Amino acid sequence: MQLYPLLLVAIVLAADGGMRAEADQFGLSAGQIAMLAVLPQIAIVLLVRSATWFFCRRMDRQGSAQAIMSAERITRQSRWVILAWHAAAVLMFGWLDTVRSVTGNLILIDELIVLLPPLLAVIGTFWAYYPVERRWREALIVRRLDDGRPLHPMPSRSGYVWNQTRMGLLILLVPVLLIVGLSQTVRVLMEPYADAAWGAWVMGGALFFSAAMVFIFAPVMMRYILNVEPIPPGPLRDMLLEICRAHNVGVRELLIWRTGGMMINAAVMGLIGRLRYVMITDGLLESMGREQVRAVMAHEIGHVRHRHIPWLVMILAAALLVTSILLDGSLMLLGVAGVEAAFHLLQWMPSVALLTAVQLVIVLIVFGWVSRRFERQADTFAVKHLSAHPSPLPVLIDRRAQADAAMHDPSDQGDHAMGVGGAEEIGVRSAPISRDAIDPEAVLAMNRALGLICELNLVDPERPSWRHGSIAWRQRYLRSIVGAPIGELPIDRTISRLKWTALTLLIASLLLGAVIVRSSTLQLVEAASNQAVCQWSASHRLVDDVVDHAGLPRRN
Repeated sequence: MQLYPLLLVAIVLAADGGMRAEADQFGLSAGQIAMLAVLPQIAIVLLVRSATWFFCRRMDRQGSAQAIMSAERITRQSRWVILAWHAAAVLMFGWLDTVRSVTGNLILIDELIVLLPPLLAVIGTFWAYYPVERRWREALIVRRLDDGRPLHPMPSRSGYVWNQTRMGLLILLVPVLLIVGLSQTVRVLMEPYADAAWGAWVMGGALFFSAAMVFIFAPVMMRYILNVEPIPPGPLRDMLLEICRAHNVGVRELLIWRTGGMMINAAVMGLIGRLRYVMITDGLLESMGREQVRAVMAHEIGHVRHRHIPWLVMILAAALLVTSILLDGSLMLLGVAGVEAAFHLLQWMPSVALLTAVQLVIVLIVFGWVSRRFERQADTFAVKHLSAHPSPLPVLIDRRAQADAAMHDPSDQGDHAMGVGGAEEIGVRSAPISRDAIDPEAVLAMNRALGLICELNLVDPERPSWRHGSIAWRQRYLRSIVGAPIGELPIDRTISRLKWTALTLLIASLLLGAVIVRSSTLQLVEAASNQAVCQWSASHRLVDDVVDHAGLPRRN
């Protein structure tokens, strides 16, 4: 769900940029287009509710855990169907134009109305999945008691839906819509100066500044969107701050993300230390032992230390510029006329829009590949930290000792119950090597944390993830680097080459773009000069003709 709100908004922005059919392309009235945008989304939610009802009955009768996973899979896949139909309604049937024919092109209002059907449909899937979630949590009560973990009251259906909406949609949707609203406001304010030579530069600078401000202050907004509170002073907070200090990473606050034990996750938000927050869910703290929590925290700090977010933006910018240059160059080589004729087979989509779609697909592929390598590097950073800073406490604690300790210090619940067995089960040795090499216990801790995330979130370890890669893929890699020297790991070399390549391509693309702009400017100046000369010559000939017609002597 992490990219889902971005894709919803991107579809609307693509339509606003011209990548859409006209509202009357299929001869449909405004009412018919509205029904096409809304009714199928309602039907999808009803189908999901029917499926969850069926699987709930199977759970009640057979106690089947497979029924829970099937219900989760159908619910998850339905959201992509919702997204696909949203794209069809906006790009093919002209849903955006239909809304604007009623509201006008208001700042953010028309976009919000267009987004309502898919957003409400996704929220409807949260509502439909609630009975499955309730049964799953009830089934875990005995296990949580055995593990000495606290029990959380099951939220009401409305409370569950609201929590899922905040975590799955609002966390990204709010800042993205703020950026869109600010950009539209800037365009409206700058419209009188659009034809001025400096207008485009000022507008571009204002848009960049607005987006940067939202991006920088988004972590502060998240404190009010999510149910978070500071981690109180104690051993847990000291342990987490020690990891930050070890790598010279500043944070404004360490936060517990209250999810009622429903989510096992952690995140770091913010580019600037004074506006950077680290969030760890209550479910993670309750389920993982000391070493697993250290591994997860080090993973998040690894993202900050390697500056993954700024580099990801730079790499995507380079990919965008390079693909733009390559596509434009391809048009020039193939001949614009021939390519245009081929593109117009899709009469509802302009050729420029199709090129943009191809460009975005390429950028998304690059985004996924780079994100997965950044996740691998963050995993590697975590095991490097644990290898260089081993815990003074034993890693393996028996169940009785762990439960006993949990009664006195909930932040330290041992390391036995990570759901992936002992060192032999993950194929690493339990004997330490040295602080200059990857310690098997460090890999054990990180792999246990990843395994528990799968187990408690009902995720198949082999299930692929566009941004993170599958859990099994990540675990296999970590097992492969046991004993490797900390300073000579392949992923660090790969990322280093990637960064230098992206930086080189970005600079080359900007220089090439500057040359193209300069060449185009010179051509425009030359064309304007030629036109002025032609006009002067024409006017001079006209004067001569008038003089000749009047019989007056010409001036030399």
